[in-house]
Amino acid sequence: MPLYHRLASSTQRLDIAFHQTHSKEVWGTGAFLTGIACVKAYLGPLPAGDDGIEFETNIAPTPGTSTLTVAYWYQGQAQAAAKSGFVMIPVSMRKVAYTQPANLGAASCVF
Repeated sequence: MPLYHRLASSTQRLDIAFHQTHSKEVWGTGAFLTGIACVKAYLGPLPAGDDGIEFETNIAPTPGTSTLTVAYWYQGQAQAAAKSGFVMIPVSMRKVAYTQPANLGAASCVF
């Protein structure tokens, strides 16, 4: 299975990474400017030194929507999530790395 990653951000925080690892799901909401719910991730492994998550999924990105660097899963490829306005894909988490002070609450985490 191909590897994907999401970089640490205000919507990809450490607490969310813990939830994703436990639930084995990555969720997404309305894409910028469209409002259409999708899961977005970058192709390939989490770059060395960057904070975020690295995962695999057996769900192919939505055909015709991805670029050379970004994958999107829209309703149809992604499943409707328990919370309205969200979609999700099942994942196998491969790496969680949060070490930069700006991305941490109380402690660093790499697993």
